Amino acid sequence: MPNECSSRAMGRSRRSRILAALVALLLALPALLGGAPPVRANFGVAGFETEEISAFTLRDQELKVGPAAVRFGLLGELQIGTSFALNLLGAFNADVKWRIFEMPGFAIAVETGVVHFDPGLVGVDTEFSVTALPAKLDLTFVASTDFQVHLRLDYLSADPDAQAPDSVMRVQRYLGPVGTFSGELFLEWRVGSHFALVLEYAIPFVMFDRELLFADEDPDDRIGMMRVAASLLATFDAFNVRVGVGYGPSFLGEQSVFPMLDLYWRVF
Repeated sequence: MPNECSSRAMGRSRRSRILAALVALLLALPALLGGAPPVRANFGVAGFETEEISAFTLRDQELKVGPAAVRFGLLGELQIGTSFALNLLGAFNADVKWRIFEMPGFAIAVETGVVHFDPGLVGVDTEFSVTALPAKLDLTFVASTDFQVHLRLDYLSADPDAQAPDSVMRVQRYLGPVGTFSGELFLEWRVGSHFALVLEYAIPFVMFDRELLFADEDPDDRIGMMRVAASLLATFDAFNVRVGVGYGPSFLGEQSVFPMLDLYWRVF
């Protein structure tokens, strides 16, 4: 038993060093990219869009890097990436997004990926693990240069064989969907070239399995799993920040008021 405990402690220590190195690399990336071509990151520049909520993608060879996500644009209509923070929590993941159609005032994109969550890899004492396959369909309507409407259908395939621990359900909520199959609405108002106000609403059409709900959450209460949020996005050269507040299921767990904060750099 002592040898087993010692081996487990050494394994966790090794994983902690790896995670610390990944964080250090992430924080150093902006400096390492200092010699890159001039960045253009504001709404006054053609092709700069809020890819995280819309059917648009990063521009060709554009890099987005931050604590929440690292993504790279290819060919002007494709992007690949990973939710960086989830990897640190033991949810190893990758995603790809493809803008399959665009015309003036309208765009469609599809997105898919894979998430394998094993809390034991980051020191959580549990045998639970699950692999999920997310899929999204994004529609964007550009009403004017200052106003856009984004609709999203979100599907998260996960079939756990046991009750998920608290940490798993928090990560599941961090991924975004409020149900196995859900709908999301984003209203985006742009104020000048550097600011945008975003209002969000999400509702499940199909609830999560009982294994992915907290004990006092009703698997038939779709209204109780709705989520609303408001945030402000600001762009300053390469640096972008999004701050806001919401109410509903989130990384904090059950329904509650939750903060929103996303920091990232976009290099093009």
